[in-house]
Parts: sequence; structure tokens; C-alpha cells
Amino acid sequence: MKINIQSYNPIWKLIYEKEAHRILKVLNLKSLNGTLAHIGSTAVHGLAAKPTIDILMGLEPEVELDDCISVFKKLRYIYVSKYNDIMPFRRFFIKIRPINPLQKFERKEIGSDERMPLMKLFDHNFHIHVVHRNTIYYEKYIAFRNYLRNNEEGRIAYSNMKLHFGEMDWECENDYNRAKIPFITRIMIQLGYL
Repeated sequence: MKINIQSYNPIWKLIYEKEAHRILKVLNLKSLNGTLAHIGSTAVHGLAAKPTIDILMGLEPEVELDDCISVFKKLRYIYVSKYNDIMPFRRFFIKIRPINPLQKFERKEIGSDERMPLMKLFDHNFHIHVVHRNTIYYEKYIAFRNYLRNNEEGRIAYSNMKLHFGEMDWECENDYNRAKIPFITRIMIQLGYL
């Protein structure tokens, strides 16, 4: 399968802002304190990316991660609980759209034995990563994004690598994600996180 890597599109920032507004409105109604940050490649001006908006939500330490599940289900997100065992400090949600309008994805949760919706059948519009703000996971996501925003050489190298990978044929999206690990690891070591 090919990974849909596109040149930077300034509309991604507007899409994030609109969705962040929707999320914050519901969070306020539920009295959940959280901050939102646009992360991932769509958050970096000039960087090629899959057109999936990644959002990091940082909760205050006193808020339980599971308290946000009903919020995102209300916003028509799918709760991906299958990774909770290996990442108990994170809750993950996706919002997808079928490529074929006759195709449907009815489940509200993807558990440990279930497969993720195939990228060839569904566009992933949003990924939400919910963690506590005072964690290394939160800091690493923000640090990597900021590195790419502030380091032109790194941004160009990462963008070129992603465009090259977008031309390749992958068995699954996880293979594409694994191929990026050496670059990301090198930057995280440079930033002092590994």
C-alpha cells in the first residue's frame, strides 16, 4: 500500500483550530481541565505529511485519563483501547471517514483483538493522544514538533524522507511508521530525551 504523503497545506492549521474549538467546548461542559496542542507533521509549516491532524491533549494530574472517553465518543471519535496495555499512560482516539460512501465503520471502540480500519478504505481525519501534561510523553511530542518548526535542515531532511517513503509500497502503515524511527530517535537523543 502507498502512504498518502502531501506537500504542506496551510489549511491543516485551520482544520486543527476548528476541531480544537469543538473539543474544548465539550471539555468545558464536562468540567475537564485540559490543554490541546497541534502536533505531528501537519503542525509544522513547510513539512510534507499525511493529511491526518494529530492533537495532543494534556490533562491535569488529578484528572483520570478514562474521564475523557465519553467526551470523545460524544464527538464521534472511535476509542482505540487496543494499545492501553503497552501505553497505559495514554488514551488514543481516531476520527475516520470512509473513502467509499457506502462503506461504514460502526464500532465505537477498537479493542486488543481487533484490527484498525484499513487506510485503503478509510481516511484518518484526526488522531487524538490524551496524556497527563506533567509526563515525559507529553514533553517529547512537543519537543519533536518544536525541533522541526525551528530547525530548517531537520525539517527538510524529515520532509524528504517522508516524501520518499510515500513513493514506496508498504505492507501496512505500521511498517511506514517503523521506518521513521531511526530519524526520530536520532533527534530525540540530540534533544536529550533518550
